Formats: sequence, C-alpha cells, structure tokens
Amino acid sequence: MLNNLNAVGIRVRMRPTERAAFYADWQEKKLRGLFMVAVGNSGNAASRIESFVYSKGAAAYGGYPDLDELFLQQARERDPARREQLLHRIQQATVDRVMFAPIMDLRGLIGVGPRVAEHTINAIPVFAFPAYEDIRLKAQ
Repeated sequence: MLNNLNAVGIRVRMRPTERAAFYADWQEKKLRGLFMVAVGNSGNAASRIESFVYSKGAAAYGGYPDLDELFLQQARERDPARREQLLHRIQQATVDRVMFAPIMDLRGLIGVGPRVAEHTINAIPVFAFPAYEDIRLKAQ
C-alpha cells in the first residue's frame, strides 16, 4: 500500500506501533494524516455511521454539521422507508466528499445449491468463510 501511494505522489511512511498504543491513540484521536484501520463492527448502516461519520462518534475524526443533523434526524425517524432514505443520503455524501479511502473490502460470495441440506454460511459470526467440513448434503 505504501509503495502504491508513494508511486502516485502521496508521500507516506510507515510507523509501526504496538497494538495497545495504537488503540489508545486512536481512541484519544491523536492519529493525524493517513492511518489504516480495519474494523469488524457488527450492526447496520446507522451503527457504522454513528461510529465513523457522526462527528461525536467513537472513531470519527471531525465531521460535517449537515451529516450530523441527518444522522440525528434518521435516529428520530419512525418510518423505516424514510429512515432508509436518510441513511442512503448520508452514505452517498461520504462517497461524494471522499471521507474514506477503502483499500480492501472483503466480501465472500457464497451460493447454496439445491443439494445442500444445511449450510454453514453464518456458523461462525463475523467470519467470512463457511465451515466447509460441516456442510450437510441432502440424501441422494
């Protein structure tokens, strides 16, 4: 990643940090510039927006007043369709404003065919790969 960024003119250097120190600095919002994180937060769009986009979020660095207001508005919204629209607006704004630069997004495409009696897609919560040895096929 560093080499690729440097190759296109974004000057970066790696500063390895011990895990506990990194998390303390992240929580206290002491990290500046570009830093890489990977998160596996569960939840839905609203819970992730609250952590990373809402300016008072645990992992947010700054924010935008208009997005904060949209976040609070969706939290009060009782109509699921209207709430979904508000969340989509917030998410689109993060793209339009280039608030994040994802370098990897692990997605596992998993299909289940008609011969499968029991799949194991979510047998281990928040784990991207099924336990293939536990898959059960239908009797022939």
